[in-house]
Amino acid sequence: MTVESVRVPAAQLALLQPYRVDHVLERHGQARYVAENLFYRGILSFDPNEVYWLTPAQEVELDFLCGIAKVIGLRGIEGVLDGLERPYAFPLSELVFDFTTGSFVVRAQLAAEVHDAA
Repeated sequence: MTVESVRVPAAQLALLQPYRVDHVLERHGQARYVAENLFYRGILSFDPNEVYWLTPAQEVELDFLCGIAKVIGLRGIEGVLDGLERPYAFPLSELVFDFTTGSFVVRAQLAAEVHDAA
């Protein structure tokens, strides 16, 4: 058996080392009160003070919400989330503004709606 045969790929290694709430917040340059505020307003699906290790789904959700809060701020976040399904775990690069509905949608969802209307 060689070292290479048992080496864990980087993508799998990330699953073995789950993130903490603070790791995700640091990634976005956000303070803990951002996650607490999102939870108390009913936006974040878990209490950041009760969770130490994040599940992959929690990490994606917190990463998504912190990314939006970083750009728009906490006051405008509900306008962006209006119309999106919970839990909020979308790639930011797939979020587009639909001018017909006046809300943000996932690119694939918008493409499906346009296809159905044609």
